[in-house]
Amino acid sequence: MKLKIKNHFLAALLTACFTAPFSHAAILVTETFGGTGSGGLNGTTADTFNAAITTAGGSSTWAADGSLLDNGTINTASVGNRVSAHLNLGTYINDAKNTAAGKFVLTTTITTTTGNWLSVGFAQTGNTGSNFSVNTGYGNILVRATGDIDQYRGANTGNEVTANDTIIGNTNQTVTITWDFTPGGGYNGTTNFGNVVFSVAGVGGYTTAPSVFTANAPIQFLTLGWGGLTNPGPVTGSYASLSLTQIPEPNVALLGGLGLLGLLRRRR
Repeated sequence: MKLKIKNHFLAALLTACFTAPFSHAAILVTETFGGTGSGGLNGTTADTFNAAITTAGGSSTWAADGSLLDNGTINTASVGNRVSAHLNLGTYINDAKNTAAGKFVLTTTITTTTGNWLSVGFAQTGNTGSNFSVNTGYGNILVRATGDIDQYRGANTGNEVTANDTIIGNTNQTVTITWDFTPGGGYNGTTNFGNVVFSVAGVGGYTTAPSVFTANAPIQFLTLGWGGLTNPGPVTGSYASLSLTQIPEPNVALLGGLGLLGLLRRRR
């Protein structure tokens, strides 16, 4: 009878080891762009902003070009060519590199209706008067009015990830960017400084293969960007929602569980 109870316990423990990491993902930032559209996003605060980011020097206050309104839409009357908005994450991302806590997932819903493009991703510097390529962007995804999706491991077009760079048929897209700076994801600090994966949901959706950073990417800002065909650019579109989560490396809980199993065996 005792052996049966122990076997049930061990099965439950193993189940917990494999499932626990995914249930303990930390929500770092959320933004629903729930304003009225009567004011700009600049100076407003994110709906959720983890206190640990503030401790790492970040700020929950949006810095944004005046053409992005508080309801997430672009005001075409004041839009400039290649402008942006950002949240300062301080050293939070960089501090997690080469640790089990170094995996991050950003999901955003973007609608682009006319003009050129809207984008989302990370950047090294924050400057609302320019886009992610000028701001030394890392791991950005760009949605064009045509429905075309472009992904960029680093700043400028020379760092574009060309796989699955296709027209996907509609302009309301939920995109996900996953940064993995964990040792389990390949980070070694010499030839591999982490990787980024891009996913697109809906019609024509896809997930790219991991694109590896071969040099350190000092990330500080979560960045939105948009650009028109001229200056000022006739781009229209909106951001509907945004969430940034941190996902622990699965083998952390697994190793802990295996350690407990070892203790139980020794006690038997």
